[in-house]
Amino acid sequence: MIFSYQFVQRALIATLFAGIISGVLGTLITEKKKIMMTSGVAHASFGGIGLGYLLGIDPMLPALGVAGLVVMVMKQMEEKLSSHSDTVMGMLWALGMALGMIFVGLRPGYPPDMTSYLFGDILTISERDLLFMVIVSVGFLMIYSFRFEQWKIVLFDEEHAKLQGLMVDRYKTVFYLSIAVAVIAMIKVVGIILTLAILTTPPMTAKLFTKRLLPRMILATIFAWITIFLGFFLSFLIDVPSGAMIIFVSVLVYFLMAGGKKMEKVLAIRK
Repeated sequence: MIFSYQFVQRALIATLFAGIISGVLGTLITEKKKIMMTSGVAHASFGGIGLGYLLGIDPMLPALGVAGLVVMVMKQMEEKLSSHSDTVMGMLWALGMALGMIFVGLRPGYPPDMTSYLFGDILTISERDLLFMVIVSVGFLMIYSFRFEQWKIVLFDEEHAKLQGLMVDRYKTVFYLSIAVAVIAMIKVVGIILTLAILTTPPMTAKLFTKRLLPRMILATIFAWITIFLGFFLSFLIDVPSGAMIIFVSVLVYFLMAGGKKMEKVLAIRK
């Protein structure tokens, strides 16, 4: 029985908390149109992973630092030079990937296999990785459930939030840093290259059924659970990379649901 293996059990627990991260932060990322920023942060964080290998420390620690630095740079750029923010993001994206490869190349000895960081492997999640995901997901639930109505006002109606005396900049800083933390938490599940998809596809699938924020978060979490578990299970059965299979299932579910909703509308019109 595959579920008797400890690494499989860790993967299943990781599925639960990855789903929460995708449902909560992913929904906000898609609604705030921070999709390209999220992808850029994920790719830029590879520089931190390479630095970690060069220094002989846990690669996820400098990756988290780089991700946090990048989102804060982008926050400043969007506020001061909004027309050039995409260009800067592209530069940071490329710089991070380049530095990552340079740092890995500078490390003495045989170069490490970076596949799990680029494409993910849920079966390689360690107890430390799992603990980080638990802390992140529970932290997100606490942060965004506390004063939920204020969060909605700040994220979707800044002017009104300022009139109410809310500390908009502080809220935005927390949100931007949340993106960085979410990206790092998901790297071991689907990898740098595929992180964007797992943070956006379940929320987009949920949006087919509801536009309301809270129900969408809940539904997105459920879709994330389903797709991550199915992708993991199928990858185990047919022996293919888990990260790629998870994204394949996630996107497939989206198109099946979108097609079903469209067919439903066509049939309703004909009636």
